[in-house]
Amino acid sequence: MHHSRPFTVCPHWGLFGGAILWILIFIFMIFAPQTPHGLLVSLRSHEVVVWEKSPRQETLAVYVRPHGRFFVNGEEVERSSLRTKLPEHLSRRAVWTAYFEADSNTVYMDDTYGIDTIQGCNAKVFWVTPKIREEWQRKEQSPNVIP
Repeated sequence: MHHSRPFTVCPHWGLFGGAILWILIFIFMIFAPQTPHGLLVSLRSHEVVVWEKSPRQETLAVYVRPHGRFFVNGEEVERSSLRTKLPEHLSRRAVWTAYFEADSNTVYMDDTYGIDTIQGCNAKVFWVTPKIREEWQRKEQSPNVIP
């Protein structure tokens, strides 16, 4: 009959230290702060606040159409001059927020260029998606709600 003897020898320090290091690496990989990737877009709320006594009630809207056509408040702007045109419009506002909307047939590269340009001017981007546009249109038809 074979009896197992009690464990009397310490394990190799290399194995023990390696196991601890692998556990720490695993923990830090899961809980470490991640570096941001892509474009920052706030998705918190899409309700619009309207101030009655504001001297500037108009909004800054950037719209992208197919073939790289950019519009700032309805005025067509060349892609190369978008970065200089936006600060002109933003400088007249207390809150630097731009409403960004793109046609469904645009190239993703043009959309990201528009968002990146707005953020490059230190303005917040409010992305008007088709779903938000649909909600606004539905609220416009309702008499007591301001979109």
